Amino acid sequence: MRARPRRDAALAGVLAAVAVAAALALDPSETVGLMRARVFDRLLGLVAPARLAGPRIVVVDIDESSLGRLGPWPWRRETIARLIEAARNAGAAAIGVDILFAAPETLSPAALARRLAEATGDAHVRELAASLTDDDARLGQALAPGGVALGFALDPDGDAAAPTTPVLMQGSIDLGGAWSGAGGVYPLNSLAKSAALGALALPGDADGVVRRAPLFVAAGGVLKPGLALETLRLARGASVYLIQPAPMRAMSGGIAVSLSRDAMLRLAPVSNEIEIVSAADTLERGFAGPLKGAVVFIGASAPQAGGLRATADDPLTPSTVIEARAARQIAAGFAPQEVDPRLAWAIGVGLGAALIPLAFLVGAPLAFALAAVALAAPFAAALWAADAAWLVDPIEVAAPALAGFAAAAAIMGSAARRRARALRARFERHLAPQVIERIVASEGAPKLRSEMREVTALFTDIEGFTGMVGRAEPEALVRALDVYFEGVTGIALAHGGLVDKFVGDAVHVFFNMPLDLPDHADKALDCAIGIVRWTEDFRRRPDAAAMGFGRTRVGLECGPALVGEVGGGAKLDYTAHGATVNAAARLEQANKVTGSAICVGPCAASQIAPDRLRPVGALELRGFACPVEASTVWPEGASQAWRARYLDAYARRRTRPELATEALCALAREIDDPVAARLAGMQETA
Repeated sequence: MRARPRRDAALAGVLAAVAVAAALALDPSETVGLMRARVFDRLLGLVAPARLAGPRIVVVDIDESSLGRLGPWPWRRETIARLIEAARNAGAAAIGVDILFAAPETLSPAALARRLAEATGDAHVRELAASLTDDDARLGQALAPGGVALGFALDPDGDAAAPTTPVLMQGSIDLGGAWSGAGGVYPLNSLAKSAALGALALPGDADGVVRRAPLFVAAGGVLKPGLALETLRLARGASVYLIQPAPMRAMSGGIAVSLSRDAMLRLAPVSNEIEIVSAADTLERGFAGPLKGAVVFIGASAPQAGGLRATADDPLTPSTVIEARAARQIAAGFAPQEVDPRLAWAIGVGLGAALIPLAFLVGAPLAFALAAVALAAPFAAALWAADAAWLVDPIEVAAPALAGFAAAAAIMGSAARRRARALRARFERHLAPQVIERIVASEGAPKLRSEMREVTALFTDIEGFTGMVGRAEPEALVRALDVYFEGVTGIALAHGGLVDKFVGDAVHVFFNMPLDLPDHADKALDCAIGIVRWTEDFRRRPDAAAMGFGRTRVGLECGPALVGEVGGGAKLDYTAHGATVNAAARLEQANKVTGSAICVGPCAASQIAPDRLRPVGALELRGFACPVEASTVWPEGASQAWRARYLDAYARRRTRPELATEALCALAREIDDPVAARLAGMQETA
C-alpha cells in the first residue's frame, strides 16, 4: 500500500477524533450532559449494590393505606409526634423527618380555638384554647429527647439565622459550587431548638430526574448539612463535622464521605436495600423489630403529600426514599466523583490515534475485530472505575476513538476500492473472477514488474487452420472462432490459468502468475485435457465440421520465466518470457511428430504424478541444443495391462527395436492410438 493513502488516513482519523471531542465539549443543549448522566446511572446501578454495606436504613412511610386508616393528609402534628415517639421507643438509632414544619399548626384543637377566639373576641374561648392540646408543643415534646433531624429548605429571601451543627475545615476548602441561598425556610423556633436541622434540597437535572442529594448547602454563607448526612451524624452520636482537603472529604463520628466542589452526593439508582414499613402499622402495632437499631426516615409516599420525585429507576420516587438512599451511600462511604470529561475526550482522541494504524496494517475484518476489542476497553475500564467511585463516561472515550478509526478506515477503504478497480480492469480479461478476487484481497498489489518466477506455460494451436481459412466463409469462421476462444479461455480460467493472449488461432495461457498457484503443473495438465475434450466435441458441431475445423494441439512446459509488464504508453502487456515459454510453443508443434494432442516437457512432467503421463521420445526442438524427453497423456480407455505393454515396448526400442515395433503396432490397432502408431512407424510425420 502506498504511503499517501496512509498519510491521508492518519490525518483524517486524527481530525475526526478531534472534531468529535470538540463537538462533545461545545454541545450547547445539555444533551451530552444528560447522556453522560444516564450512562452514569447505568454504571452505578451495576456496581453500587455490592458497595452499599452499612447500617440498616428504614423508611416509615405515610402511604395511602395509612391515610385511609388514620385520616387524610395533612396529618396533625400530634400524629407526627406519636410517630416519632413510636420509632424512638422501637429502638431507632436516629430519626430524620422529611417534612417541613415552617408554619404553626392549624388543625389542632388549641389552634382551632385560638382562631375562633380571634374571630369572635370571646375571652372564654381564648381561655379554652389555652387549656386544649397544642400540636406544636406536643411535637416539641416528642423532639425534646433528641436524636431527631428536621428538614429545612433554602430560600433566597429567608432567614439565615438558625441553629446549625459546627463545620470545621482543615486547610483550604473549595465548596464554591454548593447549592446556596441567602437564607432558609426553617421549622418553628419551638421545634428547631429541640432538633437537628438538615437541608431538604433535591435538585433535578435538565430532564427533571433527581440524581444528587446535598451533603452540604450554603445558607447565608454558612455550611449546613443535608438531611441524610445530619441524620447519620445523630445516629453516630457525633457533635461536629470536619472537612479535610486533598482529597476533600467530610468526617463525623466514623463517617467519611468524599466531597466534590458542589458538595452533592451522586446517587446510585438502587432502592431495593431500603426497608419500608407503613406509618399506620408503626403507630397501631408497634413494629419494633424493623426499627430497632435502624436509621429511620419518616416521610410520605402518598401522592397527596406532594413528595414524589423522578429518579433514574422510578418516575415516582418518594423524597423520603431518596434521602434514605443518600444515607445508605454516605454510611457505606460510597460517594462517586465525576471525572472531568475533558480527560475522557483526551483519552478518546489518543485511543483513536492508536487505532488508526489498524486501518492499514492488517486486513479489514481483523482491523474491525481488533478495533471492537479496543473500543470495548473503555466500557470495562469505566465499570472498574465506577466500582472505585470514579465516574468516566465510556461513550465519550469511545466516540472520538471510533470516529478516528472509522475515518481512517473509510479513507483506506476508498483507496482499496480504487486499487481493486484498477486491478480488475487490468486482469478481468485474463483471469478467473475468483483469482481476481484473491489479487484484490491480497495485502499488497502482486508484483507486476519484472520478477523471475516458476510458471507453467500452455500453448494451443488449431491443426490445419491456414487451409481452413481459405475454405471457410469469413463470417462463419469468425463466429466459430468466437465460440472456440470463449470455450478454451473458460476452461483455462476455471483451472486458475492466466489467459495471456490470442495469436491467430493460438491461445497462450500461464499458470502460477501473478499469484502463487499450488500444483500448477497438475492444474495445467487438467486444463489441457479439458481443452482437448471440449474442442473434440466442438469439431463435431455441424458448422465446425462443415468448414473442416482441425483438432487442437497443446504444448505444456514448466520452469523459470521472466514475468512482468512490457510495452509502452497506453499499451502494456503482462506476460512471461524465457526458455520455458519457448519450449511450450515448440512442444505444441511437436504434436505433429508424436501424433499426440498434448505434449508435455520434462520439467512439467517431473511435477506431475508419474502415472498420468507416458513417454513419447526425445524430440529435437528448434532453438534448443539438446533433445528434450517429451511425454503425453494416456489414451482414454487404456487398461493397466495395455499401459504396461506400452511401457515395455517403449523400453525395448533401443535393445530390441523389431520386437518393440511389433508390440507398438499391436497396441495401436487395439485402441487406435496414433502415438503408438508413430513410434512404430505406421504413420508418417505430419
